[in-house]
Amino acid sequence: MAQKNTKLTPEQKVLFDALTKLQQKFVLGILKGLNQTDAYKKTGGKAKTDEAIRATASEILTNPNVKAFLDEMNEEA
Repeated sequence: MAQKNTKLTPEQKVLFDALTKLQQKFVLGILKGLNQTDAYKKTGGKAKTDEAIRATASEILTNPNVKAFLDEMNEEA
C-alpha cells in the first residue's frame, strides 16, 4: 500500500482537504507504509501511552473522512 509521491486527483484533493491536520499527517504515514500506531506517533498527537495511541489511531482510521480518502487512494493503487 506504500505510495510514491503521487499527484492527487481533484476528488482526492477535496477528500484530503476535508481532513484535519492530524488526520492528514496520519493518512500520509499510512500511505508511506507505516502501521496505524506508528503513523499516529508521527502526527505528534496527544496520546502518550501505548493503549491510548492504539485506541486513538483506530478511531482515526475508522473516521468516515479518513476512510473515504484512503479508499479513494487504494482504488488508484
